[in-house]
Amino acid sequence: MGSSISAATQSKARGTPFSANIVGCYNLFEQARHAGVKRIVFASSNHVTGFHPRTRMVGADDRVLPYSRYGVNKAFGEALGAMYAHKHGMGVFQRATLTP
Repeated sequence: MGSSISAATQSKARGTPFSANIVGCYNLFEQARHAGVKRIVFASSNHVTGFHPRTRMVGADDRVLPYSRYGVNKAFGEALGAMYAHKHGMGVFQRATLTP
């Protein structure tokens, strides 16, 4: 089905955040598109904007400013979701979870 990231690439990345978050996220969106899925809920994280000062509320228009590789991976998922929404017409709802 569709174009997934190669087994060789997955093998090199296995056990890393890259494997679970980048490769897995891409494969999920791509397989959902090929299966005709109309809507996806993507669980993001406050880690995407974690380097903003805690003294103010971060809004939807604030730039991505992750403070960990996990946040970078989640930012990738948000960007990928936006691409699939605009390019393929999928409904993508992105929800940031709050973690300490």
